[in-house]
Amino acid sequence: NLYEREYITGKSVIVTELGMKTIETLEQYCPEIIDEELTRSFEDDMEKIREDQAEPQSILKKAQQALVKILKHFKENEKSIGAKLLEAHRETDREKNFIAKCPKCKEGELRIIFSRKNKSRFIACDMYPECTTTFSIPQKGMIKKVDDMCPHCSFPQIEIRQGKIPKKVCINLDCKAKNTEKVEQKKEKCPKCHEGDLVIRQSVYGKFIACNKFPKCRHTAPISP
Repeated sequence: NLYEREYITGKSVIVTELGMKTIETLEQYCPEIIDEELTRSFEDDMEKIREDQAEPQSILKKAQQALVKILKHFKENEKSIGAKLLEAHRETDREKNFIAKCPKCKEGELRIIFSRKNKSRFIACDMYPECTTTFSIPQKGMIKKVDDMCPHCSFPQIEIRQGKIPKKVCINLDCKAKNTEKVEQKKEKCPKCHEGDLVIRQSVYGKFIACNKFPKCRHTAPISP
């Protein structure tokens, strides 16, 4: 639950900005909700019920009284708590979606962007429209940044986890490492720009058809089985 709600991250367990801010906010506005003594008291009461040393109804009444008091206090500070957690959630999102500094404009930051219109995700520079740098990424699987740059083209790399074994790839479509094999020519004109020729390229998705006038023309198409 802590991982799914983005309170913690990483194999070595690192508290996110959202996780830290959640605790700090509750300590400020509603400290009883995270009171360890209250939790311990309820655990002791449950143990007494199991050992027939206490009546369930009396423990339930005690719990109801405590929860009513806590929820009333929480409700009184609901707007302040919500504002603090929204700010922390946005900061956690920015941290999670950050990939690297933009290698083209050198000023912006590359981030994973989610398009509601196209229901897709991609990497783009946050200096748009001044910088229109974008990179395609798989629509499935978990994606996270990689600290070291690609040794072949010095562009950022990402880690893609679609199965048990994560795969580290360069986001640069024209990376030398991806173009070591001869690009297969389709001997067909691009149906979009009518200038370039269609070629078969290799990306993190696998092979696909694209216009050789990229990035001027961004036409792509899947390879028919």
